[in-house]
Amino acid sequence: MHFLMPMCELSRRTKLRLLKAQNTHFSWRVTGYLTDVHVFARSAIGRVFSHQGTRKVFSEGATIRTSDVIHIYKESGFWVLHTTSGSFYVVATFERKFGWCSLMQFKDSGQAKLRLPQRLLH
Repeated sequence: MHFLMPMCELSRRTKLRLLKAQNTHFSWRVTGYLTDVHVFARSAIGRVFSHQGTRKVFSEGATIRTSDVIHIYKESGFWVLHTTSGSFYVVATFERKFGWCSLMQFKDSGQAKLRLPQRLLH
């Protein structure tokens, strides 16, 4: 079951960050843009927008849990999450209380590499 949050119900700050992310050029084809993100058990949980998945496309504002995150890096001021399914998600905003901290704890745990492996760069 997926819970939907229409764009009109997002805070002004979240809308602005989401629009900025969507208008930024990234090195990889972006699968979706996430808001209100927190990391739990190697996955990111958040609301997805502009989802372009090859297997499944989620509705705007649907709450999703990504596949396991295997690489994280920062590009153009946004955190990008690469998952085991080959998806690339851009984090527009974090969950207010624990979101950013959950990503930093995940990063510090060593469970995800901070840079993409060389074989993916070619």
